[in-house]
Amino acid sequence: MLDTNKPTTAKSIGLDTGAGKHGILSLFNVVQALRLEKDTGAAVVEEMECSTPDVAYCADHFNYQIFSGTTTTVNGLRNRTASFARPGMIVRQLIYKLRSINWNSAKQQLFSKKNSIIHLILKCVFILLFIFVLTMLFVDRKNISDERWLRNHQCQSFRCLKAAGLLREKMNISVSPCDNFYQYACGHHFRPHQPTTQPDTPAAQGSQAYHSGFKQRTVMHLNKEKSGRFLRVHRPAIDHLTHINTHAIISGLDHIYSTQYTKRGSAKFKVAQWYQSCTHRTMRDWLGTRSFISTVAPAIGGIWILDKNATKETGANGNTNSTAKWPNQMFRNYDISTNIPMKPYWSWMNAAKKLQAILHVPVFVDFNVQPTPGSEPQVFFVPDSASWMTAGYFSYYEQYISKLFQQLGLESGIPFGDSELSERIKQAVNDIRLIGTKIYQMSRNAYSKSPERVSLGQLNKGESVFDWKGLLSHYFDEVDLVFDDGYFVYSQYANYLKQVPELIMKLQNDYSTPVFNRIINNYMLWNTMDAYAWHLSYEMAAIQHWHYTNLDSDLQADCLLLTHEMFGTVLGAIFVENHLNDDAANHTKKMLTYLKSSAREQIQKTKWLDYDTRQKLERRIENMEIKYTIPDIMTNEAKLDYAYRKLKTSYVYMENLLSAVAYIRTLNNRVLAGVADQVENDWLNYDVSVYDAKIGVHLVDDQLYVPLGALQPPVYHHNLPADLNFAGFGSMIGTAVARLLGEMGSYKIKQDLELIWSDKSWNEYLVHWQCVRNQIGNATKKMLNGSFLLSSQISQDLDAATSLVIDDSTGLMISQRALEQWTNVNGNSQADTLLPGEYMAKQKLFYTSYAQTFCDATDGDEQSFQLLYGSQGVPFEILVNHIISETTEFAAAFNCPVGSKMNPRNRCSAPL
Repeated sequence: MLDTNKPTTAKSIGLDTGAGKHGILSLFNVVQALRLEKDTGAAVVEEMECSTPDVAYCADHFNYQIFSGTTTTVNGLRNRTASFARPGMIVRQLIYKLRSINWNSAKQQLFSKKNSIIHLILKCVFILLFIFVLTMLFVDRKNISDERWLRNHQCQSFRCLKAAGLLREKMNISVSPCDNFYQYACGHHFRPHQPTTQPDTPAAQGSQAYHSGFKQRTVMHLNKEKSGRFLRVHRPAIDHLTHINTHAIISGLDHIYSTQYTKRGSAKFKVAQWYQSCTHRTMRDWLGTRSFISTVAPAIGGIWILDKNATKETGANGNTNSTAKWPNQMFRNYDISTNIPMKPYWSWMNAAKKLQAILHVPVFVDFNVQPTPGSEPQVFFVPDSASWMTAGYFSYYEQYISKLFQQLGLESGIPFGDSELSERIKQAVNDIRLIGTKIYQMSRNAYSKSPERVSLGQLNKGESVFDWKGLLSHYFDEVDLVFDDGYFVYSQYANYLKQVPELIMKLQNDYSTPVFNRIINNYMLWNTMDAYAWHLSYEMAAIQHWHYTNLDSDLQADCLLLTHEMFGTVLGAIFVENHLNDDAANHTKKMLTYLKSSAREQIQKTKWLDYDTRQKLERRIENMEIKYTIPDIMTNEAKLDYAYRKLKTSYVYMENLLSAVAYIRTLNNRVLAGVADQVENDWLNYDVSVYDAKIGVHLVDDQLYVPLGALQPPVYHHNLPADLNFAGFGSMIGTAVARLLGEMGSYKIKQDLELIWSDKSWNEYLVHWQCVRNQIGNATKKMLNGSFLLSSQISQDLDAATSLVIDDSTGLMISQRALEQWTNVNGNSQADTLLPGEYMAKQKLFYTSYAQTFCDATDGDEQSFQLLYGSQGVPFEILVNHIISETTEFAAAFNCPVGSKMNPRNRCSAPL
């Protein structure tokens, strides 16, 4: 310890005051000694680590090392556990250790000529040690700053925690991302089970644990693709979203029906009641066929096979004894029984008009109304497709027809196995074969690629046996239109339409009037039964399911599809009410702006496009219409209720179904008159439903569709980090735009063919395209271990897969560039930009999230089955690895060496 009663000198603290080359160091120690004397608290010993068993204590914010083994003479001390010292402590410790050296005893030895080299080495060591300490202090301070930044920017919400967990659980970090990135990102992916949460709750909407239980036909029905002009962007990660959306609508319908019964006049309650009546199979079984026949019998003008009074002239037995066991009241109803016998003055044309208007059942021809932008709506005629199919595969249909008619007889009250009924059914089958064969022969060679414009007068060729004008006038009875000989209709089967009157005349000439009436009556009954069998009794529906090999039917799904076809606008309003979020809408709009700008920049950077093609594509991007706004009718209750004011519903399903047909007829009248709201006839046009789960692009109209149902996890949420949103939702938007600009959109066919790509660009593209095809083809064959069967099978799919890979690669680049622009503007000031948990650089997170949108849980056998019989021609592993290997940014983010699988020396450079 220092004696504080003595004056302090250099010698008193054991330092040589000699000048010369050691004077500076001595002066340094003098200054430190003066500081020590001035501080009377004692000598500071800042020990962070100690090899002795002595204990560190803390008093007045200074650390003292007690060597005596007792602390009784030191006041104000408290025990302190070892901890990481502050950076300043390390400096003071170093100073103290330097001061503690006995320079006097070592000076002669250190500074002699003999040891000058050692002295120089020690000086260098001290300097390096000092630099090292400063560096450690800087790094430590930087790490603290980085950790503070991470805490400030990490998203800690439930949604982010779940997204982080799902991201990590799919990854297989034992695989090198530079060797097989798909396995790195998806190696531990599994097919999840459905959660227990209600489908319409926010938790379920954010869930990624759904696996679609819908059949493929159901999914594609709700997410339609239109004749190659309208394309969807598919990813395995969003297959479950259709399931989520449909069950959200079903849950919404159930909620409305159970809570809004006081609002029976509202469109939402009407549709909810309509759906509920459809799903109640027992009530349908009790009342279905009876309600149906009570409408059909007067509309068709009688039912020959059930007519007890049918005469021999019509082909019946004519003996009253043969029908003695038939009930007096068919279907246990007097009114039905009085309408079943065919009247002597029966008119087949009047029956055809009523069937079309009341039941929307075609007789020889069918028609629909198509609104045409910029011009008046048009009536389009087509052949009776049901009879056409029946004749083409009659041996397949014959048993089906017989079973339906037998069941109709049973439900009317006729005993099973009745001989008269059996004979009439055989005759009816022959009549249906006759008409179906004629229609098949007429329509087979009558198709033309372009619709023809033909007047009603031209269809009859001077004969009036088929009342075209009366057919349209009876159906469109709410419009102020005159259907005369000069009224024009449109059809791709104009030659077929002109042959229909000739067929009628030939049948009338070949058969007597009673037989002719019987033939047409049986044909009409068959068309009607085939159209409505699913909606009738258990047995009727089962017969139709058996015929179409669809034995395991989900009644909820079937009823939802039917409701979707008829009332898509109301279902959209229900979905919007529960899921529209203004913040998400604004966030989406902002993202789309960045993505559109990035697409324009992508075209400018594509070297193999010539100048003229590049200019055309830039104009196409500029003029591209992005459709993501919600129609006003879906958010305006008053407008929605007014549009569906004429729809009547009850608890009886068949009554509701016929009411819906009547509503559609009214709507068609409004469309033809030009007074219907465009979104009111949603079931008629090509617009995408708001609850669709997949992004679409129309290649002819240059329209990009972004439905509300697609804006949800795992590909999007406005509160998730931007890396995830651009990797999922952004990349799919990029792919959709790439299809519009790439090979599929290289030309447009409206009235004339319009070429967008030049021949030079096409030739350049084909070189890159062939490169991609060769690479993914070779990789697939290697993956399949040279299996001849699988290799020969996928060779047919490689062409399509190659084009899709190029589009996806382009979409990835568009999204990646848009993310960079977004981050430059918003990233540094935006909170919740990182996922919780182990830190992952933004670019790594982006590419990993992108690859996980393709994760598909299939084992080897299932993958082989999909390649042979499914729609997936090339394994996702091959596709994703090639897509990502096209980007140099990926290789830089993961430090992949040149020549590795994910950083090849020679890239195809095929993306636009």
